[in-house]
Amino acid sequence: MPAQQGNTKTLKRQTEDLLFACANQGGDPRRDEITRLINRGVDFAYLAALAVDHHVSSLVWNSLKFYTPSSDPETSALRRLHVSALEISTRNGFYKKELLAILDSFAKDDIPAVPLKGITLSEYLYGDIVSRDLSTDVDLLVKESDLQRAHLILHGLGYRLKPDEETERYRWSRTFIQPGAQEVDLHWDITMTVRSRERIEGLWASVRPAGMDGIGFYHLCPPELLLYLSAHLVNSGAFRQLRHVCDIRQLLDRYGGGIGWDDIVHKAAEWRMSGSLYAALVAVKSFTHEPVPQSGTVQPPNHSLCSGSGSASRTRSGAGGSAPPERNPVKKEAATVRRRSFTGPGLTTARLRGLKLSLPKRIFIRLLVDKKVMIRRGVRRKLLDLFLSYLLFEFLESRSLKDHSDIFKRIFFPPQEGAGIRGYGRRAITGAVKLVRRIMA
Repeated sequence: MPAQQGNTKTLKRQTEDLLFACANQGGDPRRDEITRLINRGVDFAYLAALAVDHHVSSLVWNSLKFYTPSSDPETSALRRLHVSALEISTRNGFYKKELLAILDSFAKDDIPAVPLKGITLSEYLYGDIVSRDLSTDVDLLVKESDLQRAHLILHGLGYRLKPDEETERYRWSRTFIQPGAQEVDLHWDITMTVRSRERIEGLWASVRPAGMDGIGFYHLCPPELLLYLSAHLVNSGAFRQLRHVCDIRQLLDRYGGGIGWDDIVHKAAEWRMSGSLYAALVAVKSFTHEPVPQSGTVQPPNHSLCSGSGSASRTRSGAGGSAPPERNPVKKEAATVRRRSFTGPGLTTARLRGLKLSLPKRIFIRLLVDKKVMIRRGVRRKLLDLFLSYLLFEFLESRSLKDHSDIFKRIFFPPQEGAGIRGYGRRAITGAVKLVRRIMA
């Protein structure tokens, strides 16, 4: 039986440590480590609640299903995790059918599409469609020139365009809805602000054919996927969910050895994503206490989603790929050990400094990108939720006085079509009062 802990704060911290360990196993639980953490004493009810809230219940259940509960509260908590994992499995199977129907229609009309998250990301990172809990929408990247054709296809599938109140300047996607189905977000860029033509052209130049169940589409390969997931982490409310940090950790764990870090640092600077990458890697380190892998000899596994297999034959050609050669068992086991241990100094030292972020930005990241901020609902978390979620990316990627001025104007002087000049003073005062009240609550 796990040791009993009288100190509530200590028990909470130990439970959070167990959550991080279970969620970061990536489908390959290390029982000795997990057993050691359980024996220190944990609150299983708190663990289950956190896992469900952060959409990592499948990962946590997979890491704990070997454990035999020793009390009714433990049994109840594990049952909750198991039920949540089963619900995710059932729901994801339904979502998979919806996604593939859309991708098949796009492929038939020769419209290249890149699923940005969801089912394909789960398969690519975890090797199945059940380990990753999904959002209630589908995010697809299409070329801006294909938007109208994609719109017509979705309309033919029963989807309708959802009214968008965002100002034209900040539009980067269209949302389509259908009763009983996931929302579909068609993106022609991956960020709402700090746009970069080099970035979007570079992303399309680097995609590779992929497929699932005979349906072809395109997929971002590891370096570009890392940059996208980093931007997504700091460019939306994704920061409040542990699953997004787990995705980045799993990407590095599974494919990090095949990433050329000097190249990705250069690309991040060129695409104005250095701050996002820095923040994402700090977040991974905060949750795992392990350095991020350097470029090495570990190759991506032979996986259908970025392999250039024949399953993508319906999509446009132009970017090929080949499966890596099979390794013998000794080398494979050595690679597994390297992936687990993340040997080497990693990106937490010289390579992070290579991103060349200013001191204020580094301090800002260290202040906000922390596991306590994500897990607990303190003042810093409330600031992120209420005020900074959609501005953090802009600040991290700002480079000039004009960039900072644009952020200031967006906060205090929103576009006229979005707020109206006459009513802005009242809106600003009311919003400030609400913000202070919520922070103090």
